[in-house]
Amino acid sequence: MAIPSDPYYSTDPTDPRVHHVFSDCANGEQIDPKNWASGTGGLPKCGTCTNMGG
Repeated sequence: MAIPSDPYYSTDPTDPRVHHVFSDCANGEQIDPKNWASGTGGLPKCGTCTNMGG
């Protein structure tokens, strides 16, 4: 189930350079809390989020 959220992304440069728009995105859930940032970061939307309907 796609649970919408405000955009967020990882500040870790080794993580994929995308932002997420669903709190239950499998890729977004992998972000370490210390690297979590609010917003898009100027990054493209995650393909998984796009496929989830975002």
